[in-house]
Amino acid sequence: MNSALPVFLPGSPGKLKPATKACKAAIFQVANHWLALPATAILKVIASSALASQGSETNSLALWENHPLIWLELHHLVQSSARGINQQQPFTKPHSYVVIVWSQTGERCAIPVDGLPILLEMPLSEVQILPPHYRQTIGSIAKHMVVLPYKGTTLTILLLDLQQALYSSSQ
Repeated sequence: MNSALPVFLPGSPGKLKPATKACKAAIFQVANHWLALPATAILKVIASSALASQGSETNSLALWENHPLIWLELHHLVQSSARGINQQQPFTKPHSYVVIVWSQTGERCAIPVDGLPILLEMPLSEVQILPPHYRQTIGSIAKHMVVLPYKGTTLTILLLDLQQALYSSSQ
């Protein structure tokens, strides 16, 4: 488990105590949602054309530098909530980039994203717990969020739970 992630204080439901003051995070967009992972979980960002994929788009393997990758398609998990909340059309843009990450169990995963990730310093004191109902609408792939200013706008960023995302995408 990454020690830079927030942890719950015993006896203080709903309150977070950061193990550190800030965490470098890679944020990326998937179906109109900003998601974040600790920068240490990112192996590489590559053009999607650099992968050889096998199987269907939602449940397949990809091959990168002779290493098998679990293709972790998050668009279908967050797409229904993006349409329901933002009233937008279904995601149709081809994936230009793929973020290659390590899961906590040591598996390599490929996450197709809508654009190049951004590296940010994320203050852990700003982390908030997502409401349970909203967690369900996004396939429980995040339990926490943070709202940060970025280039004159405000971003709502979901902290991706990679293990839960792997589980949800396999259902």
